[in-house]
Amino acid sequence: MNNVFYLNWNRLTTFFIPKVLRKTLILTFINSAVLPLKANHIAFLSFKKNTEYILKHNGQVVYLQKMLNDKFDKNERRIKVDNVKPIIPLRLYYVEDAKPLFSYHIEEGKSKHFFRSGHYYNEFDFIVSIPNDLIESESQMQAQINYYKLFSKNYKIVTQ
Repeated sequence: MNNVFYLNWNRLTTFFIPKVLRKTLILTFINSAVLPLKANHIAFLSFKKNTEYILKHNGQVVYLQKMLNDKFDKNERRIKVDNVKPIIPLRLYYVEDAKPLFSYHIEEGKSKHFFRSGHYYNEFDFIVSIPNDLIESESQMQAQINYYKLFSKNYKIVTQ
């Protein structure tokens, strides 16, 4: 299916010219007339390749890591993207109250707490670890990560 987009322009131009008129001067003239179409076609193929790459990658950790390694550390692939383990408790009450919210069910005779010690909140959703020699391209990495990540996700870039 991908072969639909690729054309051999020299063969195509000679195919549409009758055999009687296939002289070098006429073929050169036709090829020069088709040159802007060739340039547009090359630009289209480049755009198609970039768009397919963008569509194959998204904000998932695995794809972010692959994309960053493809663009910035192609040979050694040392960039790591890790999810952050939750550490700060997420509470559903004002800090001034200093007590968790709960509701009481008369039938069960037990209180139901909305805050559990297993529910946490983090400042960052994931951490990008980069080697020290890639610090100069950190702003480019931030631009790429911001393009691919979800809007609600926060991250931090750390050097190793």
